Amino acid sequence: MDNRLIGTLTFGLALLCSACGNDAAATAGSNANCAAGALLDRSGKLDLRDPQKLDAKATPYLLDVSGVATGKTKDLQFTIANVADPSLAVPILITGIDVVETDENGAAVTSNQFQCLGPDGQDCAISAFPAMIPQGFDAGCAPTGAVTVATPLTVHYTRPPAAKTRHVKLSIHLTGDAAYATSTRDVYVDTSFGTPKLSCTPNPVDFGVVAQGASPAPIQLNCNNVGTAPLVIYEVDLLGTWYGAVAFASQTLVVGTPVQLPGGLTVEAGGSLEMTVSLDADKASLAQAATMVITSNDPANGTLKLLISANSTGPCLQVAPTAVDLGPVGLGQKGTAQVALTNCGQNPLNVTSAIMQLSSDAGLTVSAPGGLCGTDLPTAAKPWVLQPKGSCQVQVEYAPPEAGVTANGTLEIDSDAPARTVPVTAKGVAVSCGSACFSMKVNSQPIGNSTVPKSDIELDGSCSTAAPGQTVGSWTWTLAAQPQGSYASFSPAKTGKVVHLQTNVAGTYTIKLDTVDGAGAPGCQSKTIDLIVVPDDKLHVELTWTTAGDPNPTDTLGTDMDLHLAHPNAIKANMPDADKNGVPDPWGNLCDCFVNNPVTTWGADPSINSAINDLDDTDGWGPENTNINTPETGLTYAIGVRYWFDKPTDAKTGKVPIDPSTGKPYASMGPSIPRIRVYLDANATPAFDTQSKGPSMVMGDMWCVTEVTWHTNAFAPCKGADANGNLLTPLYPVYPQVLAPCN
Repeated sequence: MDNRLIGTLTFGLALLCSACGNDAAATAGSNANCAAGALLDRSGKLDLRDPQKLDAKATPYLLDVSGVATGKTKDLQFTIANVADPSLAVPILITGIDVVETDENGAAVTSNQFQCLGPDGQDCAISAFPAMIPQGFDAGCAPTGAVTVATPLTVHYTRPPAAKTRHVKLSIHLTGDAAYATSTRDVYVDTSFGTPKLSCTPNPVDFGVVAQGASPAPIQLNCNNVGTAPLVIYEVDLLGTWYGAVAFASQTLVVGTPVQLPGGLTVEAGGSLEMTVSLDADKASLAQAATMVITSNDPANGTLKLLISANSTGPCLQVAPTAVDLGPVGLGQKGTAQVALTNCGQNPLNVTSAIMQLSSDAGLTVSAPGGLCGTDLPTAAKPWVLQPKGSCQVQVEYAPPEAGVTANGTLEIDSDAPARTVPVTAKGVAVSCGSACFSMKVNSQPIGNSTVPKSDIELDGSCSTAAPGQTVGSWTWTLAAQPQGSYASFSPAKTGKVVHLQTNVAGTYTIKLDTVDGAGAPGCQSKTIDLIVVPDDKLHVELTWTTAGDPNPTDTLGTDMDLHLAHPNAIKANMPDADKNGVPDPWGNLCDCFVNNPVTTWGADPSINSAINDLDDTDGWGPENTNINTPETGLTYAIGVRYWFDKPTDAKTGKVPIDPSTGKPYASMGPSIPRIRVYLDANATPAFDTQSKGPSMVMGDMWCVTEVTWHTNAFAPCKGADANGNLLTPLYPVYPQVLAPCN
């Protein structure tokens, strides 16, 4: 177990011990330490939960009374608690509840059908509500009879003869929560004489395989109310990767921006809401999948999830780069570039041809450079057979027939997947000059244009040439592009015949080599390769982060965030419910893969079902990676991020080093913004990406990012998440040592 827990435990206890302070006078108990001071900067936090233990919505709750006989009753029970940080909290006290009931036309009524009942079962007007304090609050600082458990609040309905629709508004007056110092917390309930039921077709929405350059027509999605009461839709969200949009009711939904519908969008019984799902024309042929989450008043399926996808099923061929520019090529020389063909599907793929279609100049050709697929180009009779994630290369070549001409052509690739095309350009020049060239190896073995994360790439420029009578004098390497959030660099330097590159973040790295000969003349052709880093596990989770207060993310001084991936059995460990979402938290036990439990033994076959945290970064930006080779079908895994420490630490001593500019230990670097990318089925495109929209976190925060169900590949917010899909818990407690096996 990581020795960091010891220091943090002391820190956590110190926070709890300071809960009394000297400024809880207005609500203090008998403890003398709580007798004086003001309530500045201290506040309770009201937590109002509905019967499903979710945050109570501001929109009306529908109470189905269709099965309630005349004179009989039905209850809708809410709970109230104080969930503030105990070190900064004050008790919350309910001082009164107003009940306003109106009829189907919104007019005041003379005979009420609704009643508000307090925790003792009495009418709210006379019920005694106890003072509420958060768990960990010093009892000596609390009023007599204060409680830490949730307090029930019941909406009680009695059905009269010839019942019609009724509306009730409960306005809760309270003290102790600064958010409601000048307002009330309101709850709305309407009677319903039936049950709404949401059903969307088609489900899933699948565009199938889209050919390169094609523009498929949008798909109409019909979300029908097949119930017997009005359906009210409160929010629609899109999670995952989708290069397109969903349009409905004058709204446009894109990934990462939920559409909230104040007051709700009503679909009458038997009615339908039409949605139009479209693809971005420029990216229609890319693999993409997202989960649409529709939140409504459907009591059986309040959060309907449906998958939309394109190019995620059937044969899949990935081509890189997508365009080739050979640049200037001297007379008597040959310019070359390799194009990688990678099987991005789940079954073997036949590549049946690779030909060069010319629009000008016959100097452009294509060949097979050898390797796994040999030296013969594929044909229908003798295709190249690529296994899943397998890759072979074709080589584009240009030998200029004369100077001053520009060559244009198109490399056409046919396979079981839709045809792919790569535009090719080059230029013939009179001067005879050198050309850059390099090869790539991992563990002394040649690779094509793809590899897996955490690879140490050896880049060797020995094959570069110089002008006649000269030798190559210098090699200069440039990382023209790399995945967002990556800070990879060449070692030991960006110059030299042989250098290394560590590729820890998944995505595309554009590597460029320029040469200069011994006479100081630059080569007339650079060498550029797009190296695709693709996880080879079926579930790969990647964490990177940015910290505004970290001036140099690439040095050894930075912040420490931890990635978590929890098995659904984590709930059996009976961990505390620190995030207050109604279920035990999954973090910090043997069902949670993180820095203190980096290698797990999960599932029926631990050799493939277990999770491994193979990268832990403690000095800023990441990445941290956790993988499962083959997740268990039907299980839902939780993904989380903990902001462990906001100051740089010495890797050997665990202490904060001295800042030479001040002569004191380094100060806090402040908030950090994490980014989570989830890759499924060894696909090069993330199925889920928070991009730069993760929450701003401070030390001690715990973020439940999302839940992913295998192998429907459906993503959904964690239970209790806010409107942005985030469940963020400040000052998360130290993980207890739960050593029970995960089964």
